[in-house]
Amino acid sequence: MLILKEVLKSFTEPDGSPLPILDVPEFHVAPSEQMVLVGQSGCGKTTLLHIISGISRPDSGKVRVNDWDITLMTEPECDRFRAEHIGYVFQTFNLLRGFSALENVMLSMRFTGRKVDKQRARHLLERVGLGHRTAHKPTQLSVGEQQRVAVARALANRPKLLLADEPTANVDAGHQQQILDLLRETCREEKVSLVLVTHSAEVAGQFDRVERLEEFNRVGRKNPPTAH
Repeated sequence: MLILKEVLKSFTEPDGSPLPILDVPEFHVAPSEQMVLVGQSGCGKTTLLHIISGISRPDSGKVRVNDWDITLMTEPECDRFRAEHIGYVFQTFNLLRGFSALENVMLSMRFTGRKVDKQRARHLLERVGLGHRTAHKPTQLSVGEQQRVAVARALANRPKLLLADEPTANVDAGHQQQILDLLRETCREEKVSLVLVTHSAEVAGQFDRVERLEEFNRVGRKNPPTAH
């Protein structure tokens, strides 16, 4: 499902010098596999998710998702591929303030060109405990509720790969397990591969596969982490 080969990524320092972030010889996730990615703050976990999703391009290397090398795609092709095949739960939610919770979930469906499934959007919001808040806009929702909308939106298009960046970090304790269970159960039911980033030992402990980025990122072996 997911294969990275010899992926390099650097950013540019204010003085113009390169700042290496990722040097990943190989990373893979099998079809329907669920795994957790952990590591020190600033070691490049979010950057890696951006590379996998095509939001950011590697300096070199291959990124294959569902047998497609997204590094060979144009930006519009990559955007369309991401909408159709990859779900993403962002740390910062990225909800549109002028749209209701239901509209935010349905809007993600429009990017695929397929028919909008309003019933599925409502069902996902109900599963995250927001069936009574579908008409509320992000500014009318708590931080935790916004995170739950983001989770529902990421699952809306029945992705083949789901990337979740700290999906329980901004959710109150009473809903953390609900969010995690929703992600894992939906991925199992729909045969979705899951890559979840977390700092929570309690969350990581529920997964069979837990990988520490510093152990397979050669940059982390050479230098202390400096960027996230």
